[in-house]
Formats: sequence, C-alpha cells, structure tokens
Amino acid sequence: MKKILTAILALSMLATACACAAPAMTDTEEVREGKNVSLSADAEAVIEAKDVKLDKNHLEMKIGAKETLKATVLPSNADDRTVAWKSGNTSIVTVSENGEITAVAEGSTTVEAKIANGQRSVCQVKVVRDVSDDGLEMKREGYIYYEDFSLRSDVPSYLIKDVPGKGRAVIEEGALRITVVRGGDDAFLTYEFDEPLQSGQYTVEAKVKADSIEFANPLFFFCETNDFYDTGKIVTQVAMEDGYFKNNTGSGWKESNGAYITAYETGRWYEVKMIIDMDAEVYDFYVDGELAGESLKFRKADSAIQYLRFGSENDWADLSIGYIRIREATADEI
Repeated sequence: MKKILTAILALSMLATACACAAPAMTDTEEVREGKNVSLSADAEAVIEAKDVKLDKNHLEMKIGAKETLKATVLPSNADDRTVAWKSGNTSIVTVSENGEITAVAEGSTTVEAKIANGQRSVCQVKVVRDVSDDGLEMKREGYIYYEDFSLRSDVPSYLIKDVPGKGRAVIEEGALRITVVRGGDDAFLTYEFDEPLQSGQYTVEAKVKADSIEFANPLFFFCETNDFYDTGKIVTQVAMEDGYFKNNTGSGWKESNGAYITAYETGRWYEVKMIIDMDAEVYDFYVDGELAGESLKFRKADSAIQYLRFGSENDWADLSIGYIRIREATADEI
C-alpha cells in the first residue's frame, strides 16, 4: 500500500514540475492561434484601404479656373492612403497629384481618384466659357478657329462687322442669324486669321441653315484684301442659293458652269465640312457626313487664306450659323 501511495505522490510532483517549466502563452499568441494566422510574435497587422470618397461629384468651371478636390480614404487609419488622380480628357481639364483641377477648354469630362485596391471615385466636370465677355474669341486646343454661337448672348465684337442699312446680325435661338430685308444692304461678318493658311490641308466644319432660297454666303475664304466686295480676292467659297449648295470657280453660279454641288432644303439645319488642300488648290465638300463634292476647284489660285467671311447679300436672304470650327486635317481625312 505504501508503495502505491509513494508512486502516486511521485507522479503528482512530476506533473507539477512540467507545468511550471512550460512558458505561459501571451494574449497575442492566443489571438493568432485562434485565427490560425501564422505570424511571428513581433509582426504587426497591416490595415488596408478599402474605399475612397470625393468631397464633390459634380463641378462646373470656367476656362482658366482652378479647383481642388479632397479625397478621403477609408478607413481613416489605413496604412496606405495614396490616391492616384486621372483626367478623362487632358485637353479639357488637367489634374495634379494633389487633386488640383485646371480648366483648359470648353467641354465635359471626368476626374478620377483611385486607391491601391482599385476602388475609385469620380467627379463629373463641365468647363464653360465665361459669357460675360461676348467679345472674347473662343479658343480650343487643336483648332485654328473655334466658335460656338449657341453659347453667345451677343454677336462677338472680335468679328469685323459689315451690316449697314437694314441688314441684321443677331444671336437668336442659339445661333448667329444674318438677314437682309427688302431694300436693305448686304450683311456680312468677317474673321481674320492670326496666321494665313498657306499650305497643307485644313478641315472646316460648320452648322448652317438657310430660311430662304436667296443667295447666302456661309463660307467664303479671302486672301489679303481691303475690299471684301472684290470677288477677285476670293480664294474658295461655298454659297447657298436656289435650294443648292454651290461652288464658283470664277465662271459664275449657274448649273451649266458646274457650280451646283448638292441640294438643300430651306429651314433645315445641315452639318457641312470642307477638306481644303491648299497645295492642290481643291477641296472636298461633305453634307451631314456624306461626300457631296470632290476636288472642287479654288476660285483664285496661288493665294493664302487670310479671312473667313459669312453673311447674306440678297433681299430677304436669311442665314443661320450654329458653329464654325477650323483645324488641320487629320491623316484619315486627307
């Protein structure tokens, strides 16, 4: 009996000694063991960014203005709160690495804030021209001349006005409208290019409408002149008369002289385009995206284009222009 008690006592003492020898488990190890995370005792958990929010989701800016967006990364104690900024169209707005937006040109695009996990937040940005100065010529990157009359409240003062007597040029129903009533004089507006168009290929786009069949001059291009009634200074031209777009090579406006390009309807808007080749001295003419006239000859050869002139010159003539855009032609247009 004594031998049994002695054995039990010995085993009990051995168990107590083993328990004392084993180190106690720390709170951190208990948590990690419970989550089955195989990290060393001195490693720290990384808090990842989950989302990003912008303080503004819509902005309207004037050309040249600056605005700074504030991006909030969630959670606020994320270790990596880096935000990458991106403009949807850098020709309209640019954005710096701290979220400062600069309005470059008229138009609409987006500014995006993005974090490392791919989450992003977007602000819609609209850039408008300051219409408080209607004398300011519109400028847009990539264009030699850019004018959208639908954004005007008055006829731009930078245009040379030739509207005597009963002629009239006004901004009306979102367009420039030039009219001449019976017994009135001609009515024209003229734009002088900063630099003459001398060589190369150029694209001219315009939105036009004639409310009468009388003679209207939507796109007349002149070389250097002090007399805009000197037809000998007209380099190339497109007119609207008798229900037809016409081109005059110096032989007149009659169909027998090959002047007729294609028909138009009064009271209807048309989007027209000229691809002008200054070297070949011809142009292609498109109406609503369709080729209407090919390799139409200039009226005056060996001349640079210095002026664009548009208006009306017959009684009851009525011409409306929505926009005019002139730029260098792209490779696929030539």
